Amino acid sequence: MRADRTFAAALAAALASPVTSRLADHLATQPSLCPVLAVTGLPCPSCGGTRAVLHLAAGDVGAAVASNPGVTLLALVVGALIAAGILPWREILGVAKPPDPMAHFP
Repeated sequence: MRADRTFAAALAAALASPVTSRLADHLATQPSLCPVLAVTGLPCPSCGGTRAVLHLAAGDVGAAVASNPGVTLLALVVGALIAAGILPWREILGVAKPPDPMAHFP
């Protein structure tokens, strides 16, 4: 449990740094890699999602909503579920339990 809290604190400190907000601003000036936007000229539902999550992590909710309101809402809901302990963060990150070495022996 202590390792989980240490990891969460380190992750929160890294994401809340000013670098996160600057990275989101830098991404806004780069050309989009979205194939839907390239073909149709219309943004897909996830366009701006990376910038939204980065702005949200930096604490700028207004910029996150401006980047992509749907992804912002989804990130807030998932964050609340993780904080409430309803959704284990290890499942979100895909951290698997190591296999039991004795499971193959009768």
